[in-house]
Amino acid sequence: MRDTFVKSLTEFSKKNKKIIILSGDIGNRMFDNFKSLYPKRFYNCGIAEANMVSLASGLASTGFLPFVYTITPFVTTRCHEQIKIGISYHNYPVTIVGTGSGLSYAELGPTHHSFEDVSLFRSLPHMRILTPGDPSEVMDSIALQLKDPKPTYIRLGKKGEPDLNFLTKFNKNKIRYLQKGNKTLLLSCGNISFECIKAIKTLNDCGINISHAHVNSIKPFNSAFLKEDYKNIISVEEHSIYGGLSSTIAELKSKFNYQFNHYSLAIHDKYIHKSMSQDMARKYFKISATDIIKLVKKIHD
Repeated sequence: MRDTFVKSLTEFSKKNKKIIILSGDIGNRMFDNFKSLYPKRFYNCGIAEANMVSLASGLASTGFLPFVYTITPFVTTRCHEQIKIGISYHNYPVTIVGTGSGLSYAELGPTHHSFEDVSLFRSLPHMRILTPGDPSEVMDSIALQLKDPKPTYIRLGKKGEPDLNFLTKFNKNKIRYLQKGNKTLLLSCGNISFECIKAIKTLNDCGINISHAHVNSIKPFNSAFLKEDYKNIISVEEHSIYGGLSSTIAELKSKFNYQFNHYSLAIHDKYIHKSMSQDMARKYFKISATDIIKLVKKIHD
C-alpha cells in the first residue's frame, strides 16, 4: 500500500503542482524519485509531527494540497489537537496518511499500534475517513481526494498487500463486493479484508457460501447498503470495537431499526503487552481467519 501511495502521488504531481508531501522522518528512500522530480515539494519534518501538521494547515491555507505521511499513531493520537484546530476547524484540504495502521507494526510493540484512530477522526467535523483494502484502492483514494479536496484521513497498512479482485469498481462512499453468497454478510475494512478472503475460501470448501464486501469509506458511510436483505452482518476490523466500523453499523442499525443480526470481530477493551507478528496479534485479539470461520460456522449451525 505505501509503495502505491508514493508512486500514485508522484504520478498525480506531474499535472497538479499544488501537491506537497510532508514526511515525519520516515520512508526517505521511498520518496527518492519524488524528491528528485519535485525537490521543492517535499519536506522531511523530522520527529516533530505536531509541527508537521501545523505546517500542513498553513500550506493548505495558501492553496496547496499537503499530504502528511508517517506511522499511524504518530500522526493521529499524537497530533489530534493540531488536526482538530488547524485542519478540521478550518475545513482545510489536508490529507493525513497513516501507514502501518492497526496491528501492521505489531512486532514493534504497543507504541506502534493504532486501535483508536478511526474513532478519534469520526468525531471531527468535515473529516473524511478512507480505509483502502489493497493498492488499487490507495490510488483511487488519492484520486478522490484530488478531485474533491477536503480534510481526509487515509488509513494504510504496510506493504505487500495483495490485490483483492473486487466485483465492482471503486466509487465515492461505495461498499464493494468481493463475493456474493447467502444471507450472511462479512463486512470488512482496511487491510484485514485479505484475512477475510482466507476465511471465505475455507468456508466455501465447507459448503458455506456467505457474502463478503469491503468498506472503503467509514466516513461518510454508505448507510443505504445496510438496507439490503441480510439476516446476519459480521463486521471485521483491525480497530477498537468502539468508534470504528462496528460502532458505525450499530448506530445505523439502531437509527433505522434494521432487523439484521450484527456480530462484531474487533479489538475489545484491552491492550497487548508483548511484541509479536501481525498474524499472532490477530489471533491474540481473535480477529484472525480462524476466528472468522468459527463465528460463521456457529451462526450457521
